[in-house]
Amino acid sequence: MGLLKIFPMWQGPVGRRATRSAGGPPAQPAGAGNLEEVTHEPHALSDVLDGSGGVGQLCCKLTEYPDGWRVVAFRKAGPRVQQVDVAREVPSAEVSPVVLARSSESLLRTKRLVLHRARCLEVQSLWTFTKRGKFSDVDAVWEAWRAFTQMMRRRWGKEFRFVAVPELHSDGETWHLHVLFGRFFMVEQLRSYWYRALGGSGKETGSATPGSVNVKSLRARHSVGRRVAAYVSKYVGKGFESCSNGRRLFSSSVGLDPVRVVRWYCPYDDGLVDFFDSVGRRCSFDFGLERLYPRFHISRTYVAAVADTG
Repeated sequence: MGLLKIFPMWQGPVGRRATRSAGGPPAQPAGAGNLEEVTHEPHALSDVLDGSGGVGQLCCKLTEYPDGWRVVAFRKAGPRVQQVDVAREVPSAEVSPVVLARSSESLLRTKRLVLHRARCLEVQSLWTFTKRGKFSDVDAVWEAWRAFTQMMRRRWGKEFRFVAVPELHSDGETWHLHVLFGRFFMVEQLRSYWYRALGGSGKETGSATPGSVNVKSLRARHSVGRRVAAYVSKYVGKGFESCSNGRRLFSSSVGLDPVRVVRWYCPYDDGLVDFFDSVGRRCSFDFGLERLYPRFHISRTYVAAVADTG
């Protein structure tokens, strides 16, 4: 008795419909020979856009910001192992403050998030908010900033978009606030609101002012958003080494999204160097990023390559 009589639904590799899993290599077409006899051509971008990519697969992510593109080519890693919070599992008054301190990985992720949201903002100006006598702790900074943002939202609505990062002064005890805005505001109006947020009337002048607001215009022609985002993100976590994980490191408006995000997954594993070269050429042909490939920064471990344009 033949196999077809025992398994009547089985039609063999030739009679089956060619399918492929999401993100994986395409199935062998009907009537094709062995894999050794088939020469595969590079797939068009539309053939590998869908799917989520498997562990270890070569991937590419293109993010378009108002000031340019960011392209990341990488090998997809496995899921992160969730670490147990010792302070919550075993509550005790003798828990070391090191357990409560932020990890370097957490700070790095936060810095990347600040970079991302700052570039989405389309930065127009950089501001510094201070208090006369200085802020003694970061909680006082956020309390004043909360009152300030409430007044700004009532006046400007959705036009008020920002990214704010506190910085510790050189004395190691007092704080001030760096803020990026998505549009330009009159400094007199911001000072009036800031004085009121600090407990004043908003009409103080001279030595009677409870604080100060200073602005720095951004007049560079290229890479303004990227450079300013990098400048502000370097202050993320400064002075927070002994703070717990519950402390907020930055604040930003809701809805700061990039222009678009495009992903694709390589159906073949031809090696990282070849993949980086393919990404550079494909970005040049399909997205007009002519000078992308020479700007690729490849990590020391050869796990990822990053390029920024604009």
